[in-house]
Amino acid sequence: MFGGAGYPVDDGMMIAVAPTRMLDTRTTTSVGPDSTVSFQVGGVSGIPRSVSAVTFNLTVTNPRSFGFVSAFPSGTTRPDASNLNFDTGQTVANSVTVPVGADGKVILFNRSSGTTHLIADVSGYHLSGNPAGSVWMLGGRNGDSLPVQMQGLSEVVKLTGLYSHWYAVLADGTVRAWGNNESGQLGDGTGTDRSTPVQVVGLSNVKSVTAEEGAAYAVLEDGTARAWGDNLYGRLGDGTHMSRAVPVKVEGLSGVTSITTNGWQSDGFSAFALLDDGTVRAWGGNGFGQLGIGTTVNSYVPVPIPGLAGVTKVVSSGLSTYALLSNGTVWAWGGNADGQLGDGTNTYRQTPVQVEGLTDVKTLTPHGVSVYAVHTDGTVSAWGANDSGRLGLGTTTDSNVPLRIPGLDGVQTVVADSVTIYALLTDGTVRAWGDGAVGKLGNGTTTTSLAPVQVSGLHDVRSLAAAHSAAFALMGDGTVRAWGSNRYGLLGNGLIIDSPYPVRVPGLIGIRGFQE
Repeated sequence: MFGGAGYPVDDGMMIAVAPTRMLDTRTTTSVGPDSTVSFQVGGVSGIPRSVSAVTFNLTVTNPRSFGFVSAFPSGTTRPDASNLNFDTGQTVANSVTVPVGADGKVILFNRSSGTTHLIADVSGYHLSGNPAGSVWMLGGRNGDSLPVQMQGLSEVVKLTGLYSHWYAVLADGTVRAWGNNESGQLGDGTGTDRSTPVQVVGLSNVKSVTAEEGAAYAVLEDGTARAWGDNLYGRLGDGTHMSRAVPVKVEGLSGVTSITTNGWQSDGFSAFALLDDGTVRAWGGNGFGQLGIGTTVNSYVPVPIPGLAGVTKVVSSGLSTYALLSNGTVWAWGGNADGQLGDGTNTYRQTPVQVEGLTDVKTLTPHGVSVYAVHTDGTVSAWGANDSGRLGLGTTTDSNVPLRIPGLDGVQTVVADSVTIYALLTDGTVRAWGDGAVGKLGNGTTTTSLAPVQVSGLHDVRSLAAAHSAAFALMGDGTVRAWGSNRYGLLGNGLIIDSPYPVRVPGLIGIRGFQE
């Protein structure tokens, strides 16, 4: 599509241009040691002012010592990463793609003890926004501390994954996977790790994918399910304990709406399927009765959980699993050492028991051995383990029954990372509580808070995510803010310094959501 000025206007589109020299310090002055030079991209040589990133060939010539060059958008903090390394007297070049500053400029930094000449030949630019269905990765992928677009992915409608492997459901119903593949969890018929996406073999008409350590599950449009990867404890549900490098049908399932897994290895991986009639099937490891079927015997095929009906959502964390019913009550089973089943005891349960005193629950978030229920009136109940005050009750005392979090209302959703918890409110602001190390609370401190505090400077937040001691907020304008740990460049802002306040992630525009 083209706009009235003749420029392509699709979000994030990369536009190739005839190579144009926009910087050549040989005609001006060489760049001094530990010094910068900039060049204008936006609004020159036919490139629109709204350009968001530029691709150019960077050349170093006649350097007086060894060193490297860093390219970065003007108006941002210089990264420590290198775009081009050089030795004394060398002429060396490399292709660079980098966001453009708000003023349309790119800055080059000469990190060396001598002068050098720099040349920039622009060959293309990216419009503001990101291509529909594109995927961007944060967190030090290949050593990058800025967002990196995954190549070969477009029209992605759902994204899910773990720290080691990921899955993208495309608009055509097929699935792409990448990352660790030692158990065949990428489903491409091999055990070879993949740094770029490959198609999962034999899958079509896929609605959703659930990622698990070493395995994955797909729900198809016809209500059946497929599974692949490691089959320890029979968790693939195909009647065997043989691992599969390509998807196989989960036996006896129809009318499946979603699949949940418990992510627990030492006592048995388990899986749960919610059916469209409101009942639940379970299979896999059952050493502590975590399948909820009244025994401690593993099951290699899905079996019904007795006594459950009218279920609208199933969520699981470790040895404990929870079912949210259409009447707003919650039922739970499995591990209960920290009172996380909320039935007033610390006794493991091999069949579902009702969580005490809960009504009108609209969303449920278990994390580790603590649980958070958002009620229809916007208040939140919490129970289970309370180290670092993660229940938000003003104490560090565990609770084996749900208790309302004081002073917290107007809540839409709750997300959690380790012992730090975040609540998104209907007014677009965010509250946080629990462990505040590395600035995880986002309020400018690194101290623990036993009660909710407001995350600084956030308004019009649409969704939240948290992982690896960092938190991320998707704003109403499609940009992203991040705070907390910046180990390996997790915050995506070009630095490796932790941030106790939310900072904007450069280059991310038109973002629709985080991975599920």
